[in-house]
Amino acid sequence: MTGKVVFQIISVTVFVYMILIAVTFMMHITITERINDICYDVADTISTEGTVSSDVYHYLCENVSKYGDCTIQLLLKDKSEGRTTYYFGIEEIIDVPLERGDRVIISVACLDQSLLERLTGSKGSIAAVKTAVIG
Repeated sequence: MTGKVVFQIISVTVFVYMILIAVTFMMHITITERINDICYDVADTISTEGTVSSDVYHYLCENVSKYGDCTIQLLLKDKSEGRTTYYFGIEEIIDVPLERGDRVIISVACLDQSLLERLTGSKGSIAAVKTAVIG
């Protein structure tokens, strides 16, 4: 009789844990897709406008910060005068007119562990990288 009770307790606990894992996995995937969409929108705007405006950068920072503590890095690969130059500083990239062929690489990585990572002990942090090519 006690074996059946112990089995019922263990099976209910495992069932609840599996549902919790499934729900947090869906949340993790949704947040990852949303951050990817935000980066894609910003990359599309940059490649259309031909500049990284302060409004676009503010939009990126504001919307990504809703999902946790994230680092945002911009890299400008400038192809002017036959040589390639890399700019890492935000002050060197924002509101600078870009030429055809320049590339802006947008990288977002969340520093906080998601609930799924905490529950399972896995390492699958939320990150996105998009490239805007000025055309």
